[in-house]
Amino acid sequence: MNFSKKYHILKRMLANPKMTARQQMDAWHYRDALMSKTIDEKAFTKYAKRLFNTSFKIITTSPVLSEYVLRFNDISNEEKRDFGQRFLNILTAQHNLSSVHLNLIDNQDDLGGDEARYAPSLNLIGVWKGSYTLNSINSFMCVLLHEFTHHIYEHNPKFGPISTSKIKAVVEQGYIGWTDNHKEPIEAPALFVEEYLNKHDFTYALISKIKQKTV
Repeated sequence: MNFSKKYHILKRMLANPKMTARQQMDAWHYRDALMSKTIDEKAFTKYAKRLFNTSFKIITTSPVLSEYVLRFNDISNEEKRDFGQRFLNILTAQHNLSSVHLNLIDNQDDLGGDEARYAPSLNLIGVWKGSYTLNSINSFMCVLLHEFTHHIYEHNPKFGPISTSKIKAVVEQGYIGWTDNHKEPIEAPALFVEEYLNKHDFTYALISKIKQKTV
């Protein structure tokens, strides 16, 4: 039985108003077991590699973005926001998505205490102005691609790291309480992208290529 059929069984179980407490607990365990099948390292690697290469090309072929990268530690937060918005405009267009708006937030409480957060109904990525993610191009790229992955899940899952049926199930179930975010279906691929960029020295490769082109 494929994932989609199993998920429809789960939805019928959860929709039963006459479930006993025992049946409800069994349904929750079934849900957790089924959602864990959306963690697919092979698929995540393929997705992260594609984002790495796409982002690399977007930045290195844009004189404006390349210049921002070279001066990143010295530019203002507003210029960092401009860099991020320009980058996201190109990235979303390449994935047949409406543009996502990038906003710098004064009060971290507006983001639920997070450094950054994606609001799907608003197509908005908010980043706290005091966040460490603004301190380096590497951290900033990680957060942009992390939140962009949530945007993919919500608005064009065919570009995501797993099958569309699994992504739709993940979005419907939302956050289901795993204490380890790497096992949380909606967070796992976004965290994997960050780790992939770090593991493969995205920033070093990016700056090296930009400097090579300017020589």
